[in-house]
Amino acid sequence: MATIDIEDQIKARLDALSTIAPSKVYLYEEAPLDDQLPTSNGMLVAYSVIHAGDPRSSTSDRGICGVEKDPVENYVIVETIAPNTTIAKQIGKAIVDDLFGRKFEGATALSLGGQQRYKRKTDSTVVPYTYNYSTLFRYTTNL
Repeated sequence: MATIDIEDQIKARLDALSTIAPSKVYLYEEAPLDDQLPTSNGMLVAYSVIHAGDPRSSTSDRGICGVEKDPVENYVIVETIAPNTTIAKQIGKAIVDDLFGRKFEGATALSLGGQQRYKRKTDSTVVPYTYNYSTLFRYTTNL
């Protein structure tokens, strides 16, 4: 089941967003692994990862026009990984401020679905901990 992928549009938008510089933005498949984390002078360089969701049926229309024309609900998670909680929060909030309510081609405006902040121990010997700030955005699109 293919949907209009807005994660590429979100990535392009975040790549151009100056308030999160020098943070780099990756799609999930491109994100660095623990042993390849971007570092500078032994410190993690903050970056963000876009995780695309899978669509689920929507309750509107209920097949009246045919299931192929029914809207589906979908989501995308934008996760910021940083060397400390302050940087993760600053970049994460800048992303939320920019994306919340923004419409992308083929989708409704993004709404907030929830946020999560946590610290994670990595396998890397250079960077022992990463601080993560994740935000879930919901939207509706057609198949």
